[in-house]
Amino acid sequence: RAPTTAELFAYGPHIASQTFEIGDEMLREETNLHGEIAYRMTGEWLSGSLVVYADRFDNFIYQMNTGDEEDGLPVFEFVARDANFRGFEFQGDAELFSAGGFDVIGRAQTQLAADPVVLLGGGLGQRAGGRGKDPTGVRHGLVQEQGVEVVAQVVVGVDVGAAAPA
Repeated sequence: RAPTTAELFAYGPHIASQTFEIGDEMLREETNLHGEIAYRMTGEWLSGSLVVYADRFDNFIYQMNTGDEEDGLPVFEFVARDANFRGFEFQGDAELFSAGGFDVIGRAQTQLAADPVVLLGGGLGQRAGGRGKDPTGVRHGLVQEQGVEVVAQVVVGVDVGAAAPA
């Protein structure tokens, strides 16, 4: 990808991030070689996926904290370095029980990379045709991110035919 105009020409306070940003007109195009291996399974009550990935970036563009301060704000400079990222993602869903035509589903997700993320939650979905069928209708759920912050999440969607569950 090519550098954005902010990455090239920024020079001043960024109010939303409370930083003083400095761009670099000499930044070059960022390139990436990406590879992944995925395994997905679907059973009557249990489904899940495991993805292992690796990325090799040339000229990875990011913001580096310079340690300086300008106008009372920390100074971040856009820089580019070669970078390698490796990690995995896991997601598992288990149908816990059914009541009144609705399935109660437990979900666990994790991503292990530079910033590990663990998501735990649950949902309520209605399945046309009973157990093991594709969900249809509205799902509601709560997601707990990194064991600290609870975020309400509402997913509205209709999966029809052989579409994979959302």
